[in-house]
Amino acid sequence: MLIITLLVSLLCAVKMAHMLTTNMHGNVEMAYAGATPWHGLGTDVEGLMTSREALEKAYLDWIVTKELVYQLMNDGTYRAIPSKYATIRNDNELPLGIVGSKYTILDNVDAFAFMDEIVQEGLAMYETCGSMKEGRQIWILAKLPNHVTIGEGDEVVPYLLLTNTHDGSGSVKIMPTFIRVVCNNTLQMALGEGRGSKTIYNIRHTKNMADKVDSARDAIGLINEDFERTKEFYQNLMNVKLTHEELETYFIDAAKLEYNDKGELHPRGQNIVTQLFQNMNHETNLVGNMKNTAWAAYNAFTFWVDHQRCISKTKGLNMTQDQIQTNLSNALMGAGLVDKQKALNLALEYSPIEA
Repeated sequence: MLIITLLVSLLCAVKMAHMLTTNMHGNVEMAYAGATPWHGLGTDVEGLMTSREALEKAYLDWIVTKELVYQLMNDGTYRAIPSKYATIRNDNELPLGIVGSKYTILDNVDAFAFMDEIVQEGLAMYETCGSMKEGRQIWILAKLPNHVTIGEGDEVVPYLLLTNTHDGSGSVKIMPTFIRVVCNNTLQMALGEGRGSKTIYNIRHTKNMADKVDSARDAIGLINEDFERTKEFYQNLMNVKLTHEELETYFIDAAKLEYNDKGELHPRGQNIVTQLFQNMNHETNLVGNMKNTAWAAYNAFTFWVDHQRCISKTKGLNMTQDQIQTNLSNALMGAGLVDKQKALNLALEYSPIEA
């Protein structure tokens, strides 16, 4: 069965208390298609959703308004604070954050409309969406129609992720990604010439948001071109066998591990290499003829970034919600994203096809 993906791991990886929003009627603001998350919350739907269905099933059909903020004066009167506004949910009148006068709201319905427009209406189907922190953060994950099988039965599916905040804490982020179904790894693309490492599109909450969405749509329109390139490179990595020494070098370079004065890996680095070799022997990296290939090495590394590095070895299950959420967020859209792109580029150096 397909996934709830790493984004929902922000909510439910390691059995911590969930951060999902429950609205004034007691409904959890989340909908999902596929495997049930550990907390069992949200609306389970049969099959992928259209944007309208996703809004309704996840109870995200509320709007946000921008209201003046007032200061209580010594004489008991109230005075408006210049250039300060509160963002307010209209259904329960809950203040979500304080923003400036130039801040432009992107309502949930508009976020879904942007997604529909970006990927062309009718082509994307929504797999999961919801809100956290009483509605201050929302996410939308859309499954795109294309998919590819690498080697013998190793399916890779393209997705488009949008995250948004209503409290002024961040921009709208749009990111194309690929997910390996067998292990939920989020994989990077082999970007076209001139693209550099641009894989996330940030849109600030300003009055020209619509123009920037147009630019993001044009850029993300290259995803199909990149996807075709990526399929070829992924398949070729499956055909490249690596020796133990080559694998060790790859892991050390991908994880950016350092040596001590004696030319030996630090203990932490050696532990990471050991973990990565263990990942190589996991059943998810033994699909078909995958064993000891560059494709297996890349996936061993991405699995470590997505599912293992985010959990502290010293704190383990005692990590706070914020620590786990921050680490998992970094895996998906922060330092982990950069590391996985570098790991793909390093793997492609073993490929006879020029990236």
